[in-house]
Amino acid sequence: MGKYISFLGGLALLFLSGCANSIPDEEAIVGSWRTVAYEENGEVYERDDSGSAPNWFDEIGMTFLRGGKGVVWMRGGKSRKEDGIVYVLDPGKNPKQITMTGDGVKKTVHAIYTLEGDTLRIALYSENQEKAPGSFSEESLAITDFQRENP
Repeated sequence: MGKYISFLGGLALLFLSGCANSIPDEEAIVGSWRTVAYEENGEVYERDDSGSAPNWFDEIGMTFLRGGKGVVWMRGGKSRKEDGIVYVLDPGKNPKQITMTGDGVKKTVHAIYTLEGDTLRIALYSENQEKAPGSFSEESLAITDFQRENP
């Protein structure tokens, strides 16, 4: 009887651990994200108090809404108002892909992403966004790391 209960307990833990990681990306991405790191052409900028990051760095972020809509925003109403985007995730590709269109991105952008908990990383080619990169290690990428903002 004890082995049977241990077996059932093991199955329950296996089931629950699988459920904890099974939130679809379409739900997990919903929310507001602020920029915490940016890399382009070998230059890396991270959120800190040194003042070494470009002026826009602390201001830009994204909000993803349910149903494939979202907003690119800037704090303090500096150079842009809220600009709408439409996004489509393709988590079945390897690497996972995101396509964004709308006023907030000026043209269709094909990018790759990773989404782990409260960390979102998006990479796209610096110059030509007509196709998504094949990996995060390719050259000529602009890579942005976002952290989920507190609700």
